[in-house]
Amino acid sequence: MIPFAPLRRWPALATPGAHALRMILLAIPTLAVPTLAVPTLATTTLAGCTSEPDLSTTGTLSTADAALLQTRAMISSPGPVDGASNIVQSRRTLEPSPAPRTASSSPVYGVADLHNHQFAEYAYQGAWFHGTTLGPEGGDETWAGLSACDGNTPDGPQDHAMSYLNVLCGVAGWVTDDMCRHEDRTFGYAGGEQADLSYSGWPHATSWAHQQTWWGHLKAAHEDGLALTVVHAVNFETLCDIMEPSNYQYFYDCKDMGVVDLQLEAAKAFAAIHHDWVEIAYTPQDARRIHSEGKLVMVLAIEITDLFPTGEMDYAPMVYDAQGNLLDRGGVLTQLNYYYDQGVRSIQLAHELDSRFAGVALYSPVFKLVEAILKIQEQHPGELADVKIPGDGAPDLGMNLTPLGYNRKGLTDEGRILLQEMMRLGMLVDIAHLSHNSVEDVYAVAQENAYYPLFHSHAKLAEIMVLPGEQPLEKYTPDWVVEEVNATGGMIALRTFGAKVNSYAGSGVENNCDGSSRSFAQAVAYGDQALGAHLTLGVDFNGFADQTGPRFGEKSCAKAESESAQLEQQAQQDDAGTGTHFDRQGLGHMGLVGRGLLQDLRNVGLDTGNLEQSAEHVIQMWERSIDPNRTGPVGTPPTLHRRNTARR
Repeated sequence: MIPFAPLRRWPALATPGAHALRMILLAIPTLAVPTLAVPTLATTTLAGCTSEPDLSTTGTLSTADAALLQTRAMISSPGPVDGASNIVQSRRTLEPSPAPRTASSSPVYGVADLHNHQFAEYAYQGAWFHGTTLGPEGGDETWAGLSACDGNTPDGPQDHAMSYLNVLCGVAGWVTDDMCRHEDRTFGYAGGEQADLSYSGWPHATSWAHQQTWWGHLKAAHEDGLALTVVHAVNFETLCDIMEPSNYQYFYDCKDMGVVDLQLEAAKAFAAIHHDWVEIAYTPQDARRIHSEGKLVMVLAIEITDLFPTGEMDYAPMVYDAQGNLLDRGGVLTQLNYYYDQGVRSIQLAHELDSRFAGVALYSPVFKLVEAILKIQEQHPGELADVKIPGDGAPDLGMNLTPLGYNRKGLTDEGRILLQEMMRLGMLVDIAHLSHNSVEDVYAVAQENAYYPLFHSHAKLAEIMVLPGEQPLEKYTPDWVVEEVNATGGMIALRTFGAKVNSYAGSGVENNCDGSSRSFAQAVAYGDQALGAHLTLGVDFNGFADQTGPRFGEKSCAKAESESAQLEQQAQQDDAGTGTHFDRQGLGHMGLVGRGLLQDLRNVGLDTGNLEQSAEHVIQMWERSIDPNRTGPVGTPPTLHRRNTARR
């Protein structure tokens, strides 16, 4: 018998997110797999899902249902001892990655998205996002994917996007249209007599705190040509720590690795529920087969700051107690292989801050957040005492920065070992968020491994983003990085931004609506024509960032430098648009990727052929990563050199 932890208290159904988690974990279909002598789940059908299980019956339980019990125990338990990440689970023999199956040799047509946080509603203790990825579009307030919120009014529940002591909006100055109090952004989907208000508030291009990847919208994107999506499990412990405690929904703590486990389970459950049109791919052969069956290809990835914080760089085994509770995660290479066995095929070496493996490109909002926390601690002794402070409050968060704000830290010795193991496993290596020094070091390792393919999952091209007179920030991707990625046979996924940018003459698109598809078109054309990169999208939904804005309506061309310039630009948008919510709301949700963004790019005159072939290019990159006869460089070797930075 495979050991599993006893079920414990389940979170109260105070919000749609808690109800969604209950439903997603109860809706895994029974699979034809060996059974275990543990209690069976007796359930009743309810709106396509299942009700609370009846654990009073006995019998046999399928491996999938045993895994379901494990997941429920995992999120309901106080967790292991001795500081290990807060997770309870079995030895993971319940759900191994499927063996590769015979694949279709047909090319994959369609667009790929390499960066989405579909299940981020389970991050940050479930206290940040309103709305869920499951459920009907609207209806029952406790079980609707996109039901209206109350805008966190004083007399309402104030159940999302609220930080303790108003750290974010009040002290740090993190304010967007749908954070903290936002009465004018309450409507998601509204039916019946309020149908005219549907999506009048969110999802919107400026949504930071409302779910942007509801299942129906993802399916619509697939029907419009989205062939492959990479789903990143995400968390940031410091941000989680400052959420309003009364909004905490789950019994795990804020440690990054435990939250990753929950989101991976949620992704698998989602794929099981919607198995008729989406499936997780574990190999490139799998991806081709899934596409040939008319389904959306889903790939699992991890993007966190505190990656593998415990363990030596070895294969020391995980340690469990007699009940199967995890006591020690073991060596780092053991942990990496464990997540590979769980289906993860891409991991970023660092995210918001330096990790033990690599340095990151500076992200200034994190500094504002930490400064706000320190200010609260000073003004209110004893408050926020348990919040994790990066760098223990040291200047620059413990980062070693050049006078220009570039990170001197590159790939560490431990990072090289981890990267080599990722390459041995044939994983997809994502250089997003890495410092320039880290990128150079990763590229050197790729060269040593026959130009192992690299990719950037949500890049912003420096030549397009950095306006005249501005300091080029390290978070932007310079041309030399794109050349190195090209040399490995990799890809650049363009972050679907909303910003004022430089024009690229070769685009053929007039850059006369700042922050809209016309702005994004400049980046696509530059990456395609000037840099010769294989391009795709990195939408970064639920990722705390503005999306590509609208071209029509009072909020269009919103990144213009002045109100008069905005009005002038608005007057120049004289075509019919797409006929979707994209025209006036911008890229607010996943369902607007094809019929909204891509269609509008075509409307303004951009050649989108590179993007429309991107799913095939992603799978070719994946195939190259496991090709024993791989050679390089691919195409013309890099000729550009770094500038405006100091190596060490």
